[in-house]
Amino acid sequence: MNIYLSENIKRLRKEKDITQEMLADFLGISFQSVSKWERGESLPDITLIPAIANYFGVTIDELMGNDKIKAEERIQKYFADYKKAEMTVQTQKDCISIAKQAYRDYPYDYRVMIFYASALIYYSSYSVDDCEEIKRLCNLVLDGCTDDKLRQKALQWLFSATKESEEKLQVLGRIYDLDEPHLDLECKERLLSIYSIDDDESIPLMQDIIREYWWILNGQLGIYADHSESEIKIKIIKKQMGIFYALFDEDDLGEYLFYGGQYNEILAVEYLKTGKIGEALDCFEKSVDGWLKYNNLPDCYEYKSILLNKCVYKKSNEVQGGEYPYPERYIKDRNQMQVYDIIRDNPRFKAAYDKLNSKSL
Repeated sequence: MNIYLSENIKRLRKEKDITQEMLADFLGISFQSVSKWERGESLPDITLIPAIANYFGVTIDELMGNDKIKAEERIQKYFADYKKAEMTVQTQKDCISIAKQAYRDYPYDYRVMIFYASALIYYSSYSVDDCEEIKRLCNLVLDGCTDDKLRQKALQWLFSATKESEEKLQVLGRIYDLDEPHLDLECKERLLSIYSIDDDESIPLMQDIIREYWWILNGQLGIYADHSESEIKIKIIKKQMGIFYALFDEDDLGEYLFYGGQYNEILAVEYLKTGKIGEALDCFEKSVDGWLKYNNLPDCYEYKSILLNKCVYKKSNEVQGGEYPYPERYIKDRNQMQVYDIIRDNPRFKAAYDKLNSKSL
């Protein structure tokens, strides 16, 4: 009630072009008191409520926001009835009628507009009339609503209800306000739905989406591995490698040579922790070979494998991590990691390390 009363006094005063001083003079109080009411820092004395309502020409219920409270209760009841109807196939047919009635009762509430549009998205037949109604509702929200979450949802439903490719691209641009090369995964998937399979743009985009999904899965497996004991971590890393080499040809890795080195480096460390020196040395040698091959990539690499043959790697676009470049970064890492101390005098370790070190000179 505090919020509604404060908002209503401020709104009514501005609508009637009345200053805080004018209202204060009428009530016989200081304008600072009116200012505090409008900021929600205090409330008018209850004896002043009738005078304030009379001054603005509204009822006490309107001034106190009781009508808004009742309206909010009814809107929430519609939302609850809708969720209940969604629970079974038999009652899902009622979802649209529930949302439509809510919109009839509260046609100026942006939440209700999205509510009705959502019901049409999920449960309508997607007829021409349904799509036009969805678009109308979404455009009303976009034209007048300032709530970013509601606007984002309106754009998503607008995209779904739009059939023409050019219009879809325009909506997509509004959703993300980004140039196509920098679109995120969700946006790329939406964009792919616009193209037919024989469009020149579809295959490169599809390959890009596949790579991003692999990257997400690879990252999640890495997090899982980091929270596991060495024996379990080794098994998870091997599964990562299995997925990696199932997607990408081992002789056509390009920039993904990086992962060949990284997987084996992690395995070398975990094998050392479990006392498996031979396995650790095998992986360490493979990791060095992987880092060196990655470092020796040409400035421009065109993939040949079926999942990447529309992609081109350009070293000039690479953003190197850390404060020192490859392979110096990995030499510094190995010098600082005590886990390698147990094999530093091993001839195989020295030979591999020297290969890496000579490259950095």
